[in-house]
Amino acid sequence: MSAPTVSNPAAMAEYRHARERERTALLDGTALRPGSVVVDLQAAGGYLADGAVTCICVGPTAELSRRIRPVHRICEDPLDNPLTLPAQSVDTVLGLVALHHSPSHARNITEAYRILKPGGWLVVCEVLEHSKMARWLNGFVNRHNPAGHHGTFVRTGRIADHLLHTD
Repeated sequence: MSAPTVSNPAAMAEYRHARERERTALLDGTALRPGSVVVDLQAAGGYLADGAVTCICVGPTAELSRRIRPVHRICEDPLDNPLTLPAQSVDTVLGLVALHHSPSHARNITEAYRILKPGGWLVVCEVLEHSKMARWLNGFVNRHNPAGHHGTFVRTGRIADHLLHTD
């Protein structure tokens, strides 16, 4: 499994609106309120939350963590391991194309539920298996990224299965 890496600056300059569109699509699925505590799984710069919330950015590598703005908390926990955050301590868990870096989507979703307060939100946006995006990430990105890229993408309906069967 490949660890997430820092995006190529040239690609981000050419497609500068892509991140904002992804962010908007994800945040449209939640109700962040001032004072909320939010976890950004696999934070790639802490751009999912704004200053109205406390954002805990889970960044599995020091390279990714360096990109996170100082207004956010950093939690350098690998996605596949239990988070060092206490149970029922956050209002919202956000995951923007983070799960495909992990071989166990169920373990990650279970961990997200462990840290959520009762009534909290889990909002996930992920790449589907066999999609054009999955082929591009495991093909083009894998060939042109020094760290490579081999994602385990979500099968249609599988995330819903995990949501229904977690403790």
